[in-house]
Amino acid sequence: MAVWSGVVAGPTGEPRIYLVARTASGRTAIGELTTSYFVELQQSIRFGELGHATIVDGLGQVIAHPRAEWVEARKNISKVKPVRAMMQGRTGVTEFYSPALEANMIAGFTVVPDTGWGIMVPQPLQELYNHADRVAWIAVQLALVAMLATGLISWLLARGLSGSLQPLLTVADRIAAGDLSARVGLDAGSGPREVSIVSSAVDDMMDRLATATQKQVDAYAELDRAKSELLAHVSHELRTPLNAIIGFSDVIRRQMFGPVGTKRYVEYADDVANSGNHLLNLVDQLLEVARNDLPKGRNAAEEVDIGKVVSAAIGIASAASPGPRNWVRYLPEDLPKVLGNERQLTQMMINLLENAGKYSDDGARILASVDRTPTGDLLIKVQDEGIGMTPAELESCMTPFGRGSTPLVRTRKGAGLGLSVVASIFAAHDSTIQIDSAPGEGTTVSVIIPKRQLG
Repeated sequence: MAVWSGVVAGPTGEPRIYLVARTASGRTAIGELTTSYFVELQQSIRFGELGHATIVDGLGQVIAHPRAEWVEARKNISKVKPVRAMMQGRTGVTEFYSPALEANMIAGFTVVPDTGWGIMVPQPLQELYNHADRVAWIAVQLALVAMLATGLISWLLARGLSGSLQPLLTVADRIAAGDLSARVGLDAGSGPREVSIVSSAVDDMMDRLATATQKQVDAYAELDRAKSELLAHVSHELRTPLNAIIGFSDVIRRQMFGPVGTKRYVEYADDVANSGNHLLNLVDQLLEVARNDLPKGRNAAEEVDIGKVVSAAIGIASAASPGPRNWVRYLPEDLPKVLGNERQLTQMMINLLENAGKYSDDGARILASVDRTPTGDLLIKVQDEGIGMTPAELESCMTPFGRGSTPLVRTRKGAGLGLSVVASIFAAHDSTIQIDSAPGEGTTVSVIIPKRQLG
């Protein structure tokens, strides 16, 4: 069996490796090797600029290395991480710090059978990163070239199709502007087949849309006429007997034709008159809801003096108030005109002020104000010190017949139509409403009329 020595100094001090073997005759044979072959082998292995091979013996002494002085001195590098692994008979890949290159390295290593020597091939990590960066840059350049090529091809295709698509684009612009008479009108066979198919489909769609639109216009006109007739009929059929009831009961309670024999009859006449007025007010509100539900644009816009409207509404609401209230108004002199319907705006203010009076106690302060916002819009506010509303009641009060569920609300008379009428009037005037309220803290209703609705 042959035994290999580690790297040792020869007679003249140069590195040597010895092989010792016993022959069949019982003699001992000794062979001497220089390390020059291993150095040549090591120098033939390179990776990048600093990647190299290193060969060590079983004790971690250098047999071959790029640094010749390490080979001559048989430098021991057993403390280097991959060398320790090779001395333990392991094979693999690891990272370590190279004192020779003063850099972080990655190395593949293995052990030579029988000799116990180890071979590792380290390379600086930075070289790998630099190579990866170069590959990535090449990939980016290729991607940019591909994008440019794709863009050029797309531009050429778009330029070829733009002429055929221009009629479609023109029609699309006209339709977007509201011109339902727009048609492409391409003759069959003119331009690409796909463009002709799309053009024909667009023209067919516009024909059907024009027909449907005309039917809708006719239906709205018929609905407007029918509702107008219904409102006129209902107004006459309900208001006439109600006014008669109110009038006769007023004659009785005033005892205009002489005293009534029993005082209770006068009290009954008061109840009849109050109930008739309440029912008449309910009918008026129902008719107002129906009128505001008609197709928009039926009433022509006019320049309305909003200050005059608020003042008139305060007069009406204060007269109908269930008790004494402190009515306060803030109306600057330079208020702009509002483009809208004066009757509807007056009804809106009456409903807001009547609600404020209805749900406030005697002596409570009710403020009606009109002012300009920093953005030029018009802000109308009605603020009271009444019972207020919960979030659920706020949501309910904007729907027809929606009312609060608390006992304080239920003790006040009303059908729950006031704010729903206001909401429909807002929609007709392209305005918005905001209600801030809390139980026991009163309610503030803010109406914002945009400056495009101002004269």
